[in-house]
Amino acid sequence: MLATINMGAILNKQPAPGAAAININHPEQWVADAAAIAKADVYAAPFNTAAKNVDPSAISTAYHDRGVVDIDKQIFIAGWRLATTLNTQLQGWSGA
Repeated sequence: MLATINMGAILNKQPAPGAAAININHPEQWVADAAAIAKADVYAAPFNTAAKNVDPSAISTAYHDRGVVDIDKQIFIAGWRLATTLNTQLQGWSGA
């Protein structure tokens, strides 16, 4: 729980993502963006070989750190998308 609170505090210090990243009307762009991240970072060495199994010791700190940055960014943008969707859908709702 403390880790989640700490992550939230870090994410709250970031500026809002641009409108193009949040755009709730084009989820196909979200998929394209995630695929681009995967191609650039996830399927990078040592995972871009024909080997079916990768020795965990072959995973560099840099690879791990890129993954953490990617995950944090995607979670941050997903939160903004959710907030935008809820605000849009609940606009004018009185709760009665």
